[in-house]
Amino acid sequence: MLSSVDVISSLVEYAYWARDRILDAARLLSAEEYRAPAGLDHGSIGETLAHTFAAERLWRLRLECAGDALLPDQTGADSVEALQAM
Repeated sequence: MLSSVDVISSLVEYAYWARDRILDAARLLSAEEYRAPAGLDHGSIGETLAHTFAAERLWRLRLECAGDALLPDQTGADSVEALQAM
């Protein structure tokens, strides 16, 4: 039987694998496609990815017991490169 740590570790590894695939796909978009309104909850593809990755950082902080972590700032992710740097 897997321990809780093993399960969480597997989920984190999967999340990083999926994140890298998403970034690879986003790199294929033009700057206009990345920023264009897309009818998504957070507007454009770029804004949606910025929100998603900010939530990933929030959960990582919580798992690291960083106290009362809040959703990180999502501004400044106006390109895939900027998003990856975040």
